[in-house]
Amino acid sequence: MAEQLEFPNIPMTQKDRLSKLFALQRKFMDLLEIPETECMTLETREKQIAGLILAIHCECGEILDEKQNGIQWKPWREYKDRGALAQSQSRQYVVEELIDILHFFLEICILMQVGPGELFQEYEKKMKINIGRQENGY
Repeated sequence: MAEQLEFPNIPMTQKDRLSKLFALQRKFMDLLEIPETECMTLETREKQIAGLILAIHCECGEILDEKQNGIQWKPWREYKDRGALAQSQSRQYVVEELIDILHFFLEICILMQVGPGELFQEYEKKMKINIGRQENGY
C-alpha cells in the first residue's frame, strides 16, 4: 500500500504555491507589525504561538457551529436535508474557517522557523510512518 501512496512528481508551479502561502503570511504578519522571529524573545514567541493554537481551536469550534452553516455533527440529532443551496453555503463557510486555520498554522510555522521545504519533507516522512501504522493495524 505504501508504494501506491508515494508522492507524485509535482510540477514546480504547484510546489511554489506552498512557498507563496508562506510569503503572503509573512507579509500579513509585517502588516500586523509582528516582528521577525530573530527579534523576539523566546517568551514572546511562545506566548504568540500559544495564542495562535487557541485561535486554531476556536476556528475548529466555529466549523461545528450549526447556526452558522457549520458541520452537522451531532450523532444524536436527526437533521433535515438542507438542500443544494444550503449545502453549498455550508461548504463555503467551512472553507472560510479552514483558511483562517491555515493563516494561524502558517504563522506558527514562521515563528518556529519551519519553512515550506522543511514542512513538505516532514509531511512526507510522517505520511510514510502513518501508512506503515495503518498497514500494521495501528
